[in-house]
Amino acid sequence: MSIIINQMRNEFINKEVSAFFLKWFLDPDEVGYEVCNYKEGVIANENNLKEKANYAEYKKQVPNPLIKFKFRKEMIEAFRNELMANVEPLLK
Repeated sequence: MSIIINQMRNEFINKEVSAFFLKWFLDPDEVGYEVCNYKEGVIANENNLKEKANYAEYKKQVPNPLIKFKFRKEMIEAFRNELMANVEPLLK
């Protein structure tokens, strides 16, 4: 039974991480690293995450894209308030 629960938990986490990196044009490994190393509201390497986002590709593909500093700010807020709010309880 615990194996099934762990599989379901991991599938949900992977789905949330995938949605996040696709939305913000990030490398999946970067997002996974930050999720695993997120502690007490602190992103382990926030500046690296901001730099790794492919803003140029975002700007090409998204209608009415945000300007770069707002893009980065919203990405970090979404990481904390959406992604981690959804997956952090499952990581414990």
